[in-house]
Amino acid sequence: MYLVQTYREYFRRTKQNLYKSKKLEMPEPELYVIYTGNRKTRPEEISLKEEFFDGKDICIDVKVKMVYDGRDGDIINQYVVFTKVCNEQVEVYGRTRKAIQEAVRICKNKNVLKEYLESVTYTDAASGSSDTLAISLQNIDEKWMKGWYPKKGDVVKGGIKFLDWDQEGQDKKLSCGSFTLDEIKFSGNPMTASFSCVSSPASESFKIRE
Repeated sequence: MYLVQTYREYFRRTKQNLYKSKKLEMPEPELYVIYTGNRKTRPEEISLKEEFFDGKDICIDVKVKMVYDGRDGDIINQYVVFTKVCNEQVEVYGRTRKAIQEAVRICKNKNVLKEYLESVTYTDAASGSSDTLAISLQNIDEKWMKGWYPKKGDVVKGGIKFLDWDQEGQDKKLSCGSFTLDEIKFSGNPMTASFSCVSSPASESFKIRE
């Protein structure tokens, strides 16, 4: 499916007509899977017919090259480590916010995907107090200081999405409500953008930025 989507995007980008008699120009495909599970055997490649049709000859077959651990410290290796840490924390805390927070904390301490792992902290305050939302974003390309620069008073809508909550394909969403951007900070090397937000009063109107 990914291959078909990639080809369709390629044909659109190169402005090739799929419905003319002219032969299409298309790049030679290479398919890879980064495997993070606990497979007993580690074949260099797997095929559609072997995995799903017991090796029978079928009208179409696809071979995929398997990538398991990557090289020590490269982006693939860090991704594999990150997924394993996530799985470990889910076993301890279940599919909860705590598991996600602990996985991010552990990986940042190990310098695993550190340049990509920033944070979102949502505090559901007691009755009578304002909820808060703190967002920290990677800003290496300085977009948040230029074209994406927000304004104090803008509205931020917060939410948490849990993927494959009960089973694969069943996601759950938790709405955290609307917040008003109260403070903007830039720091660090690489550059990080930090935004502090407080829950929006129902009696006041704020500008909404998409």
